[in-house]
Amino acid sequence: FTSSADVDLVDELHLQLGLQLFPGPLPSRFFKVILAPYAKPMRAIGFIFPNAKAIGGLQPAAVSVDSVESVTGHDFFTALPDSLQKIIEAQSDFHLWNTLK
Repeated sequence: FTSSADVDLVDELHLQLGLQLFPGPLPSRFFKVILAPYAKPMRAIGFIFPNAKAIGGLQPAAVSVDSVESVTGHDFFTALPDSLQKIIEAQSDFHLWNTLK
């Protein structure tokens, strides 16, 4: 550290990121959305994870991107044409991600 401002910044980051020192309520869930634009066929998938020990791996958390959008209020992949966005955001085939490259 080069100054007390650096130490203050690190302390602030620790408060924001540290689970035990987090100053506000922790979210009960978190999400991820993934787009594979160069896969054949193009595909997307979403995940909604509990903020707790995961049981059963990724598969139980797999949902469509539409489901994540519904929960979060975010609109993902807006750069895609609407017709394509509608199709791939409705998918949630976890096995497709395990078998196709």
